[in-house]
Amino acid sequence: MDTDVAALTFDQLTDEITTWVGRIAAAEAHLIDLVAELDRRGSRFGPGLLSTAHWLSWRLGMGLKAAHEWVRVARALLELPLTNDAFHAGQLSWTQVRAVTRVASPDDEATYLACARHASGAQLEKLVRGVRRARRASDDKDDPERAAWLMRTRLSYDDDGTRVVTISLPAERGAIVVAALEQAMADLHREHVHEHKSVRRSGSSAEDAAGPVANAAPAASPAATHADAAPETGSVSRATHAQGLFQLCEDYLARVA
Repeated sequence: MDTDVAALTFDQLTDEITTWVGRIAAAEAHLIDLVAELDRRGSRFGPGLLSTAHWLSWRLGMGLKAAHEWVRVARALLELPLTNDAFHAGQLSWTQVRAVTRVASPDDEATYLACARHASGAQLEKLVRGVRRARRASDDKDDPERAAWLMRTRLSYDDDGTRVVTISLPAERGAIVVAALEQAMADLHREHVHEHKSVRRSGSSAEDAAGPVANAAPAASPAATHADAAPETGSVSRATHAQGLFQLCEDYLARVA
């Protein structure tokens, strides 16, 4: 490139950026056309390559998620001619096309295309997320099996061995479970504070009852006594609360499933 970008005026610089983005979009549109044709031919990729996305990931060094997205968009554009034409003309970026193809159909394509042309990329993606969320909520009402599958509990472990519980629930039901968790944590904290105070009081009473002679002999301090006793008591308390908390979630999920 012979142009000295440092010598460009502000207007020239912004024009250059816009022009190159359009060129890149048009090139990406052609690339997606090639992916669509590759996907149409199918099943010629070789051993171990299960799909077009797997071939893209292997041959182009792409992440499998990004490769799947290329294939998804390529398939969607076959039924969205207006969006496809705008993409080839460099009028829509890859981000815009990706968003539109998530929600548009041949019947409402023009509406989403107009939104894409008059909204920022962030605004368009926010709109698409809202539309998809509303559609999922509608689908869940019409499909009890899907709704039951979404309201599930997934158990896993972190690398450090921590147990991870993921609960998927509708927002209004999730709020109830979150409130129950917060209440359980508050109860656990109050019980821990109460145990701590009780151990300190019992240690002080034992010293007073023993008298001066006993106090003169070497003995564990109230703090040491608490340090020895607290883990066992606290462990039982935490285990009890944890068991009750999991039982609460399981009972609730059994009722709403």
